[in-house]
Amino acid sequence: MYVENANRAMGEGMITPENLEPNPKNPIIASFFRNIGYSDQLGSGVRNLFKYVKLYSGKEPEFKEGDVFRIMVPLDEAYSYDAGNIVQKNADKVPINSDGLPIVYKEEELTKQQLLIVKYLQKYENITSGKAQSIR
Repeated sequence: MYVENANRAMGEGMITPENLEPNPKNPIIASFFRNIGYSDQLGSGVRNLFKYVKLYSGKEPEFKEGDVFRIMVPLDEAYSYDAGNIVQKNADKVPINSDGLPIVYKEEELTKQQLLIVKYLQKYENITSGKAQSIR
């Protein structure tokens, strides 16, 4: 899994548990989630990913600080609890991740709204957050 996020870089290079200096990547968003009780202590996500990702993939996650904050969480089907579950087979409408790999999901674990969004994406290939929210 690969995620990028624009941020206010406090440094440059790889982040490890040893050199972690917790700073909010987006201070306004961090403040909002902290105020409504939806965020833990700064840096706890990095520590938790280093702690648990290896159990699920056999490898460590990568965090790269810069103008764009990048997170790469390795996934390995041999370690994955959901290996062998539903993958859309239609080649021209397979939902894919940023690496171009098929997205695997358990249909029974999705909410009704999520299922509607998946069906929309299978038909139209992309979606805005506003459209995702309004689909009924």
